[in-house]
Amino acid sequence: MPDTHTAAPPHTAAPPHTAAPPHTDAPPHTDALPHTAAPPHTDAPPHTAAPPHSDVPPLPSRDKNLQMENEIRSKRLTNSERQRIVEAILPYTKTKSGQYTAQKGAISKVAAQFNVSRRSVGEICSRARKQMQGGVAIDVNSQVRLKCGRKRKVIDIESIPNIPLAKRTSIRAMAAALGISKSTLHLCIKRGLVRSHSNAIKPYLTDANKLQRLQFCLNQIEPISIPSNPRFRSFHNVLHMDEKWFFMSKTSQKYYLTPNEMDPYRTCKSKRFITKGSEFQGFERGKERRNPIAGKRLEEGGGEV
Repeated sequence: MPDTHTAAPPHTAAPPHTAAPPHTDAPPHTDALPHTAAPPHTDAPPHTAAPPHSDVPPLPSRDKNLQMENEIRSKRLTNSERQRIVEAILPYTKTKSGQYTAQKGAISKVAAQFNVSRRSVGEICSRARKQMQGGVAIDVNSQVRLKCGRKRKVIDIESIPNIPLAKRTSIRAMAAALGISKSTLHLCIKRGLVRSHSNAIKPYLTDANKLQRLQFCLNQIEPISIPSNPRFRSFHNVLHMDEKWFFMSKTSQKYYLTPNEMDPYRTCKSKRFITKGSEFQGFERGKERRNPIAGKRLEEGGGEV
């Protein structure tokens, strides 16, 4: 069978190229809204620094007491703060078998409220509990003043009356009799444990002497004034005598001299018999009269004799 060649189909031309649509102009630009001015600047509050970030994890619950101890203050409590702590913990106390006991958690709550340690609150509560059980007033004032510092030397004050008065005329003699130092005895005087007393010698009068003195006073009353209006005499015609004795020198005398001045040299036969000097004076009472101009009382005729 002869080969039969089949002709290929005629080439079909591609469709004509379609032109792109013409470029469309963008819409005209629309002006933006008018610019609005920003509100006036307001000062911001001062910047507060944030607490420093700590990467240390919080302490476990079993170390809460230790954490609170590290954060509390270290100064001593005042007496007013101690009193407020007692007033705050009293509502949390209860009686158990006739004893006052703080409720569970009360000490920790009050310690956190006043920012103090549990030990301080516990000691104050213990003192208040003992005082309430004893039926006395609550006194939780600080005892640091009584316990700190050097302890005072104990002095037997009761033995002082047994010491003779002759050994109690000076601080040195009395300190030697007590067996203490002079400074210690001086502190006792300042604290009021020992007092100083100036004793003046008194005249020893018998009953006869007292009657004689009373008779002398009665004799100075004017007889004509008895018994309606007793009055003493004017003493205008009475001379009062006064006699005094003085030592001419002393066994020891202090002087103030210049640096180059020679020390005085005093001599005496015996210091037991120092020469004495006497002074004899007589006084009379001045007559009383009145100044007709000023209306004042004047004294005349008075003076030494």
